[in-house]
Amino acid sequence: SALATGLTGDFTEDRAAALLLVDSPDATDLSSFKGLEWPVVVLPSWTAGVFPSSKARSRWHASAAELPYPLRGDRHALPVMGEWSTKGLAAFAEDCKAHSEYEERRLAYVAVTRAKRLVLVSGSWWGPHQKLPRGPSSYALAVQQLCLASGAQMDEWTTAPEAGEKNPAGEVVIEVSWPVVADPAARAVRVSAATAVRAAVAAGVTRESTLAENASGMLDELAADARELIAGWDADLGLLLDEVEVRSQPRSVTLPTSMSVSQVQRLAADEESYVRALIRPLPLAPVRAAQRGTRFHALVEQHYEDRHRGIRPLLGPDDLPGAADDDLGSDADLAAMVESFLTGPYAERAPIGIEVPFTLSLGGRVVSGRIDAVFAVPAPAGELALLPRFEVVDWKTSRSQNADPLQLAIYRLAYAELAGVPLDRVDAVFYYVRDGAVVRLTDLPDREALVALLS
Repeated sequence: SALATGLTGDFTEDRAAALLLVDSPDATDLSSFKGLEWPVVVLPSWTAGVFPSSKARSRWHASAAELPYPLRGDRHALPVMGEWSTKGLAAFAEDCKAHSEYEERRLAYVAVTRAKRLVLVSGSWWGPHQKLPRGPSSYALAVQQLCLASGAQMDEWTTAPEAGEKNPAGEVVIEVSWPVVADPAARAVRVSAATAVRAAVAAGVTRESTLAENASGMLDELAADARELIAGWDADLGLLLDEVEVRSQPRSVTLPTSMSVSQVQRLAADEESYVRALIRPLPLAPVRAAQRGTRFHALVEQHYEDRHRGIRPLLGPDDLPGAADDDLGSDADLAAMVESFLTGPYAERAPIGIEVPFTLSLGGRVVSGRIDAVFAVPAPAGELALLPRFEVVDWKTSRSQNADPLQLAIYRLAYAELAGVPLDRVDAVFYYVRDGAVVRLTDLPDREALVALLS
């Protein structure tokens, strides 16, 4: 039993408009809807205890998983802990409850005002497991009163269950065999249907041909509910074919005006994959190896700072967090890299720059990044160097020596322009810390080649 409220009259067209294709230009992105509008907005589960929720949110002073309010960027809009006492905690709890209620009211307001023509609100008396009926929430009741006062359409509003009535969902027992046991008769029907479809395709039956034109009046022999089911299939097939058509059309995508070095690398390595990520960006899962690499870079930076100030060098393996544990995990891996670095060719050299930031203009786009380290290269004995020479180094903590040379090409060009020297006065090096390998690259793309890549 549900309630549905339409704020306009006939909404058959509006419901069809709501069935937007995922990859069409009019696709709806549910990740960010504030400030946008659609013909139809469906708001389910406006049920008591569901929305607005009756569950209290966890508060930061009682949950280690919650970021303390004073540290949050929206702290000015959040409740403030007055005093650390029983009275203060009780007042803070009330303020948090009021704040949660305000947030849900604001969410409801934003959701309702996204609709151009139609809002559908639904709720239910029973939940999947409840023994007692729940009924409409205060928000659903407010919408009901608005509909009654304004004459808007209300599809259905069921009466409350009788006292002592049981949840009908609790009486439904669904048994499913797994794995599925093949039904010979059902399989024969599906094979027959597939054969008929192939025959129709071979005979030239097109999408524009209606089922009635090609079925010799078979629809007339079916019951009304069967005809309705087949009409639903036809509608779904139309949408699926539209989706295939949309997916097959070429898409024009403009590259961002500002890119990171890693984005340029992804573009060069797999253009199609990079473009798909622009069309539909997805969050990337955290990579533990990348986290260890970040920690290593921070330790190297601290090492050079300490040497410059005359303090003891980089932390030894025994100083790393967790080094005394039996199961060291990633810390043991990091310790091995630290030890390798301390015995490598760069530990005692003095860099002229660490984590050097840069922005490089390439073909109307700005590429930004940081160079791990820059060293001055002394001139050979007896040679008069009119121009200084530099070496840009990128630390690599991966096990395989397969780093992308494009990264060093960008670093080399960026530092040559920062230092105001010709490109051939800057050397580019990958230093694979695990095994101490120094890979010096010479045949790298110049500015013209990099601009062509981004065109």
